[in-house]
Amino acid sequence: MRTMTWSALAAIGVLSCLSAPAHAQDRDEYRSRRTVPTSVAAELVDVYNAERTRRLRGPATVEEDEDIRGDVAVLDGTLTVRGLVRGRIVAINGNVRLARGARVEGDVLIGGGYLEGRSDGWVGGEVRTYADRVSYRRDGVMLIPEEGHDRDLAWWSDFKSRDGLRTSVNLGGASTYNRVEGLPINLGPQVRTDFNGGRFLLDAQAVFRTIQGWQWNAQTVGYKARSELRLGQRNGIAFGGRLFDIVDGVENWQMSDAEVGLGSFLFQRDFRDYYMRHGGQAYVRLYAGDGGELTFGYGQEQWKNPLLTSVFSLFKLDGGWRPLPTMDEADMHLLTARWQFDTRNDLDDPTNGWWIQADYERGQGKIRRIGSVVPAQQAAVPFTDVAYARGFLDFRRYTRVGPDAQLNFRVVGGGMLPNSDPLPMQRKLSVSGPGSLAGFAFRQESPTLVNISECTVTQLPGTPANCDRMLLAQLEFKGSLDFNLFNDIFDRSDAGGPFGYQPRPKKASRLRSGHWVIFTDAGRGWLVSPSALPGLSVSGKIPDLNTFRTDAGVGFDFGAVGLYYAKAMSDQDRPGVFFLRLHSRF
Repeated sequence: MRTMTWSALAAIGVLSCLSAPAHAQDRDEYRSRRTVPTSVAAELVDVYNAERTRRLRGPATVEEDEDIRGDVAVLDGTLTVRGLVRGRIVAINGNVRLARGARVEGDVLIGGGYLEGRSDGWVGGEVRTYADRVSYRRDGVMLIPEEGHDRDLAWWSDFKSRDGLRTSVNLGGASTYNRVEGLPINLGPQVRTDFNGGRFLLDAQAVFRTIQGWQWNAQTVGYKARSELRLGQRNGIAFGGRLFDIVDGVENWQMSDAEVGLGSFLFQRDFRDYYMRHGGQAYVRLYAGDGGELTFGYGQEQWKNPLLTSVFSLFKLDGGWRPLPTMDEADMHLLTARWQFDTRNDLDDPTNGWWIQADYERGQGKIRRIGSVVPAQQAAVPFTDVAYARGFLDFRRYTRVGPDAQLNFRVVGGGMLPNSDPLPMQRKLSVSGPGSLAGFAFRQESPTLVNISECTVTQLPGTPANCDRMLLAQLEFKGSLDFNLFNDIFDRSDAGGPFGYQPRPKKASRLRSGHWVIFTDAGRGWLVSPSALPGLSVSGKIPDLNTFRTDAGVGFDFGAVGLYYAKAMSDQDRPGVFFLRLHSRF
């Protein structure tokens, strides 16, 4: 047997850490989020507990001659619908099957199961499915939802005491491969205790970076620790704190860690800039059962540039790695606020719901090294005091416009707020590449054109993001890819067939394997301060829409992976771009 090389072992290990696990469903177009949202679990239980709901224990059937004037709830089994339900149907840890001719006038909501026979029956309301099971306990005939538990590290053990307290201890895991750390290995315990009305969480992990083998120094070893006390179940408040010495990315909103890691490991492509963060933060978070969270934080951090490294990649490009841009090095005091609102039915592949995130950051401190100055002039630049304010908004809506179609849109904007000092390099913005304007290659701008994607006015290494503000809009339409593989000739609607086939429900003869996608994007960045290049500086307003860059494209989204083609429309001399995404575009 041929001996497996170290590079092959590394490839297997890295690829196993690049993508999140998928929940396969071969009978429905939905994929599950990691846990059923607290608000959805409460909605399921509320319908089940309602006085007028018909409660069933699966397997159960609504017969063809039945006309139910109200809601129906099934628990722990499959509900087959052949007749008419004039209200809602909810399934808790069970499936719903629509027979031919079945009619449901209300919504269908499923937690811990799937919907079968979508094309055979008719649903007048909204359909939402979640594959992960719903945790609940009984109080007489009523159900009470319990919070689920995420376990996202590699090894864990679980202990439960007699009084109901639960403690999980996680011993290790891995982060995503990147061009600065290689494959970071996390090692340390996580202790979680659930009690009546709350939860306490404590975890501490050492971070071992594999860029220099297993050497022990400030560049190869970091840490992250967190403690949080949460009071309340559906609604409540949490108090927490964090300590960290980590490598973080700039503009993490554009692409996922897995996609950036895959590009780095396979093709020597990096779609992100990096800097080192050392410090701590205390925070208070308010949360509500409808998917809303409001977090306030205060922290002190030290920012540094990582060492220049050349990590392993499977295929090496002729030009090698893009130069790693130089970030600001600074000591900062940060005051932050974040509001999140999430009603999506799936974190990775949503088909309906809202996702909104608004961030505010107020930073004050001293910049010891300015990254926007060319290296030859660094020694001549004195320390600079800075007090900046930055806002950021990511607004998304996912809408099903038919049984097999959906329309999604996204608006992203942010940057320097009024009466603010110039932003540090870590907080600058850009719009180019697969995560924003796919028709414009990431950080590969022609020096002869006005660069409104990165707003770079000097030839800085790596063409870093340099826009004070930016605005991006994305719109896409999705339709299902259905393949008629065969007709089930053995399913007959009559008992008098030539071979005496007995009547039975017709099986689905279609395989849903993904979506086709049509999309368009428009966006640009700009500077607030005066610039030597015309068209880059816009003070106090949004630039004219005719100055925005636009693209359009088509693609195929198969859930875990998508293949797309985008063409710049505002600059049609640019060649089209093929690109790969490990998740939906947004």
